[in-house]
Amino acid sequence: EKLKVEDPEERELLVAALGCVGSPNALPYTNMLVALLDPKTEGSSKVQIAAAEALAKCGPETGHAAAVALADFLSKAGEEEAKTAGKQALISLKEAAIEVLPCLLSHQHPVIKCAAFDILESLGDGSGVVKEITACASDRDAKVRQRAVQAFLLLKDPTVPLRLLPNLMEDVDRGVANLAISIIGKMGKSASSLAALVTKQLKSAEIDQRCAASWTLGQLGEL
Repeated sequence: EKLKVEDPEERELLVAALGCVGSPNALPYTNMLVALLDPKTEGSSKVQIAAAEALAKCGPETGHAAAVALADFLSKAGEEEAKTAGKQALISLKEAAIEVLPCLLSHQHPVIKCAAFDILESLGDGSGVVKEITACASDRDAKVRQRAVQAFLLLKDPTVPLRLLPNLMEDVDRGVANLAISIIGKMGKSASSLAALVTKQLKSAEIDQRCAASWTLGQLGEL
């Protein structure tokens, strides 16, 4: 009832207090916290952020509805603080966040895609979003391409990385190219079939690419 007060600062404090109660005592109020993420219900961004932070403290038990609402909140967030709150809340939901990752990884904004990769890394398994990772590997934004390359290490099946890494080693962005070379080394024996292509990088005009190639060949046992 007190959350109906007109003062947004007071509402923010009340929502924060509910978050401090945490799981399991605050779980009955999950639907209310989810509703506060909707700008049609709550006009104060500070209250919305507090609601996201409260859901984070409630953890995975908040379930499907919270994951969907937080993903929508994150994808539409304008303030950096709001994006961070949404992302951290989804990370706290753990397995419950898996279902919203395809949508976030397909978002048009690079910042949201990178936030989705943060969530994915916290889960430690990218098997359910192979298609989205593949698409991000050819994204226009170099940072997104880098995050996709890093996510190759989260795939249990090396088939996709082995298919994409040869082109990524030749990426126009040096950061992406160097990372692609290094990831091959981190993949170990499962990527040994790419050793010949990595060897060619030893002739690169860029010293950082030559260094990355040398390290990777060492990891593959080719030096």
